[in-house]
Amino acid sequence: MKILMTGATGFIGKNLGKELFRRGHEINIVSRSAKGLSPQLPFPCRIYEWNPEQNKIPLAALENVEVVVNLAGASVAHRWSDKTKEDILSSRLMSSETLWSAISKIQNVHTFVSAGAIGFYGDSGNNEVEESSPVGDGFLADVSRRWEKSVFKGPDTIRKVVIRIGMVLGKEGALKQMIPVFRMGAGGVLGNGRQWMSWIHINDLVQIFVKAIENKEIVGVVNGVAPKPVQNAEFTKTLAKILNRPAIVPVPNFALKIVLGEMSDLVLLSQKVSSKKIQKFDFQFQFEDLKSALDDIVNDH
Repeated sequence: MKILMTGATGFIGKNLGKELFRRGHEINIVSRSAKGLSPQLPFPCRIYEWNPEQNKIPLAALENVEVVVNLAGASVAHRWSDKTKEDILSSRLMSSETLWSAISKIQNVHTFVSAGAIGFYGDSGNNEVEESSPVGDGFLADVSRRWEKSVFKGPDTIRKVVIRIGMVLGKEGALKQMIPVFRMGAGGVLGNGRQWMSWIHINDLVQIFVKAIENKEIVGVVNGVAPKPVQNAEFTKTLAKILNRPAIVPVPNFALKIVLGEMSDLVLLSQKVSSKKIQKFDFQFQFEDLKSALDDIVNDH
């Protein structure tokens, strides 16, 4: 199939693009800075420039495209000023709006797959949540709700899938920042350590996207998480053990809130998220448990 991707220069996008090309798909991407981008991408593709703020995308980027994969969105890993929060929300809504506007001018797209976030559920404590669970409270939940709404407002003739992504483990992303800290023996439990963390190995997340793209029976929301979430204390202990370092520097809630402000929600919210829906489509996880996932990543550094 011919696939158009946004957000192809990100951690998920680079890995997904490589796998889609390996599987024989033809890839177009759109980027705000198309010039000189090709050497940065680990897969062959055609590159087009777009401007979501002005609702502009070249229709040539969508010529003969059957599937659109939208990974665009400003990073949430910054202290959340009012301006940052505005950028986080608007970047997601504008990318969906721009894509739908362009898609409405052509007839070939049959599938739209978008990133989403388990932030949708807010703080669920010890309760397991699934795709049918209600939206939670807080900034992340509100962004996720409005983001998904922007995806599902597309025409009924197009199959739409939103993958609510958990904490992605790989050589980039959050783990890249954590490993050096733990290697120095400065890692430790965050908050009270009892908050649930729903994680996923990058390889498994890529395969969930592939499944959503290629399996026409998958519709609606799908959680992109591994089957065995862990509490923060267990995550900390497991990573420290694999790195053969102590993890004895706890960071209390109040300190995280002072340093990170509202962004502390990223590490303090408890989210125990189910992966049962994707497993109903015969999806097999390569990394079901945290130890196997961290072993694979850390020992390949």
